[in-house]
Amino acid sequence: IVIPPKSTAAAPPVVATPAAPASPAPTPVEPAKPAAAPSAPTPATVPTPPKTKPHVAALPDHLKTLDGARQVVVVTAANKDSRDGTLALYDLDSNGNWIKRMSTPTRAGKNALVSGADRHQGSSMTPTGSWAMPSWAFGAASSPPAGAKVGWKQIVSSSYWSSEPGSTYNTWVNHESAGEHLIKYAGQSYKYAINSGYNSLPNTRIEGRGTAIFIHCMHAGYTAGCISIEESKMVELLKKLVPAKRPRCVIGTTDSGTSTSISKY
Repeated sequence: IVIPPKSTAAAPPVVATPAAPASPAPTPVEPAKPAAAPSAPTPATVPTPPKTKPHVAALPDHLKTLDGARQVVVVTAANKDSRDGTLALYDLDSNGNWIKRMSTPTRAGKNALVSGADRHQGSSMTPTGSWAMPSWAFGAASSPPAGAKVGWKQIVSSSYWSSEPGSTYNTWVNHESAGEHLIKYAGQSYKYAINSGYNSLPNTRIEGRGTAIFIHCMHAGYTAGCISIEESKMVELLKKLVPAKRPRCVIGTTDSGTSTSISKY
């Protein structure tokens, strides 16, 4: 009996089933950022107000009668027996402060000072008080110092300052008159001069209280009642006076509580 040989045919190869591709790892998701809080509104810029200079008290602040003046000529002396003193010019600035523009020594009447209300003609005393000044000056020159804003009258041979009773009392006249013949003093004292305003219009004018109380150039000795200053300072004063500021002249003493005290005016 023939036994058939065992089959040697190879078994068909086992084909491996390909593995399913691996799923990609999930991309991490960043957490959502919280919404930004709304910005606070920028406050409006408030402009810084300009700094105002503090008020600085000056001598004119203590005067009682300024009557709208924004410029003051202040003449002071220690007491009624003083014949020497100081003249200072003040201007009122936009902040309401009185600014000193100049200062210079003075000489007064040879018989010193007296209240203007008590003065009489020929006393050779300087009156104290407060008066509106004129808008013009006078002197030997044909015109005022260069740059001056005041009006000007030139002294000529017919120029007098009247002391005659009536409408011309204590005024400039251009004819011979009782009073001062101005040209006699034009060489020195009245080279440059201005009326103080004492006892002359538009201020109170009373006959007998005296005339021709000027601010003028200094000469040797004291005056017959005027205020005298050095010529260079007289020129400076005329250059700095401004009629539009309604200048005022105030004369008084620094001793309080007296009849001539500047604080009365």
